[in-house]
Amino acid sequence: MVVRRAIRSVMRRACGWGRPRGVVLLYHRVAEIERDPQLLSVSPRHFQEHLEVMRRVGEPAELRHWDGAQEGRTGRRARIFVTFDDGYADNLVHARPLLEQHETPATVFVTSGFVGGQREFYWDELERVVLSNEGCATRPEVTIGGEKFLWWGEEAEGRTNGSIGCGGDRWNVLCEADRSPRQRLYRRLCHLLRPLPDAARASAMAVLRCWAGVQARARPTHAVMTAEELLALGEGGLIEVGAHTVTHPMLSALTREEQEAEVGCSRAGLEAVMGRPVRAFSYPYGSRVDFDQGTIEAVRAAGFEYACANVEGTLEGEPDPYRLPRFLVRDWGGDEFERRLQEWLGV
Repeated sequence: MVVRRAIRSVMRRACGWGRPRGVVLLYHRVAEIERDPQLLSVSPRHFQEHLEVMRRVGEPAELRHWDGAQEGRTGRRARIFVTFDDGYADNLVHARPLLEQHETPATVFVTSGFVGGQREFYWDELERVVLSNEGCATRPEVTIGGEKFLWWGEEAEGRTNGSIGCGGDRWNVLCEADRSPRQRLYRRLCHLLRPLPDAARASAMAVLRCWAGVQARARPTHAVMTAEELLALGEGGLIEVGAHTVTHPMLSALTREEQEAEVGCSRAGLEAVMGRPVRAFSYPYGSRVDFDQGTIEAVRAAGFEYACANVEGTLEGEPDPYRLPRFLVRDWGGDEFERRLQEWLGV
């Protein structure tokens, strides 16, 4: 690692790379939860360590200054921009106090249609329906998206003491193998539900809840902020609120009119709550297949000034303001986070 850093340093000087690069970091949650199959949560302890590292390695800054990412106040330190997607309540409860403590600004992109609602994001509800011990099917099979799924028996699954295999509750979608029917079912249903519009997805979830014998309810641990919490989040100006659509769809799977409604209505809804302009947007999921040129045009037409993707890259040269790259952050300890941040920054 030391040798690689030295080589990069020499190459930077040889190639005239006079200034360090800026990076945008992507978080979702700051919380400790029982199961995290999507790897969205960073523990409060680790998040504090991340913030300490950011102060040592670079210069945390407001995302609205993304176009000056290579300058910094000293001219030598890369700027680091912290963002959160979705709008979980723990962004207020756990993340904000730590951001305040370390004087680190952030942008939280909120899915406006879930604000103050009584439902969870589908990937969270699937975790409760499929991976927890709540489910007990009333019939042997169900059809979702034209595909039939069979319920499992306790003996057939070989479960003991609530473990779901592949590291127990530590199993996640990045595991190479699924060692239980529940894991295979969760992964397959996520794939099927992801491109569906909200109405079709909600209908499928209702069928799954009925099939599994699970009640519709939003857990406090997985709640999205209420309007009052959203206002509290934005108090003081340290945290900017951005838009993340109304229902968190895969935008490229929608018609142009549907995309325009998701984008424009998300801004209008959040501005009605916040009482101030909402300038920033992030694409749900955010990979290159999840939005298209029509999406970008809809974002620009809705009046957003910049938008974030979920594609790795640094802010250098002249980035497209509507395709700002981000590095996805996992629940790493401080040392691992520092290693990765230095690698992203090329220092």
